[in-house]
Amino acid sequence: MGIETFRHSDGLSPRQRELSGLLDLSEQILSFAELGDWGSAVKLQRHRRLSMDAFFAEPCAPAESAEVSRVIRSILDIDHQVSDILYNFRHQLVKESGAASRGMRQVDTYLSNSV
Repeated sequence: MGIETFRHSDGLSPRQRELSGLLDLSEQILSFAELGDWGSAVKLQRHRRLSMDAFFAEPCAPAESAEVSRVIRSILDIDHQVSDILYNFRHQLVKESGAASRGMRQVDTYLSNSV
């Protein structure tokens, strides 16, 4: 069963619902990252971590291992997207910080020469 079919199927088992919930949490984390709402992203990430711990506290049955593997790969892909957004955001902050620092030095230079 593909990820989209899995996510939109009625009659999922409790384990499949948990797995689908993990994928939903990951997509919500990505949405918050895209909005730059890192506080909400971190809160959800912590919640997802606890949910993953609970899910994997019970061993996966051989029949569900392929499905679990597909969902985990999807979650890892989403996490990679979140990391890319975070690194780009960090780069922008560093760039803006450097510009602000240069601006302050220029202001200081101007003030020291105007007195």
